[in-house]
Amino acid sequence: MFAALRPQCLNAAPAARTFTTSASLAWKSHKNALAEVHANVPPYPYGPARWFKQSDKGLYGGQRIQFGNNVSRKTEIKTRRSWYPN
Repeated sequence: MFAALRPQCLNAAPAARTFTTSASLAWKSHKNALAEVHANVPPYPYGPARWFKQSDKGLYGGQRIQFGNNVSRKTEIKTRRSWYPN
């Protein structure tokens, strides 16, 4: 009964082009590809971090991105911000 009311365009084949604004991923990094790229990098003696993953991001001298608040003097409103190492 309801099949007769359905428009015929719904039974058509799907569109060849997707309607999206984001570009498709051109390259994915696999471990094999990264091994070739990082062939000249010496191995890290302590291995990857088990709990604090931020320490694996390649920041130097034990420095890391710090997070905190800017607090206005007048209204004491907190605004999140981050400090990056030089």
